[in-house]
Amino acid sequence: MPNAPAAVSVATTASAGLPLDKHLEDFDYRHQTTITKRQVNALLDFGFIDNRENVVFIGPPGVGKTHLAIGIGQKAIQAGYKVLFRTALDLVEDLELAEMKGELKKRISQLAKFDMLIIDELGYLVQPDLFILAENDRSTRRVMPSPAHVS
Repeated sequence: MPNAPAAVSVATTASAGLPLDKHLEDFDYRHQTTITKRQVNALLDFGFIDNRENVVFIGPPGVGKTHLAIGIGQKAIQAGYKVLFRTALDLVEDLELAEMKGELKKRISQLAKFDMLIIDELGYLVQPDLFILAENDRSTRRVMPSPAHVS
């Protein structure tokens, strides 16, 4: 996918809902023993998006899962992909509200339009049925890099 023009990239970054300005260039790999810079850089060809594969970062709080996911999301935006960042709790609440309004299919269709959906704080959430429904619907279409906190 070609690189997006700078003005479009800035607007898209804002609409992606990225909560922090984290860059891969600022990530300190010296204290990370489970993933290397080479492994992260291998994701930047975005084959996982094009092949509709999921990427999941699992580990205890504070090791950089969210930083990496946001950094990869920013690079994806710069490459012209549509990205959305949500916490798992926010996503589930959004899906529950859509279900109560009778608009669940519509909301899932809207989410499926994103090339990359970053779902943060998965480990803080018991897997409700609505979340699993959204994941199953999206699994044939798009990717969800998911920083998960596991204790």
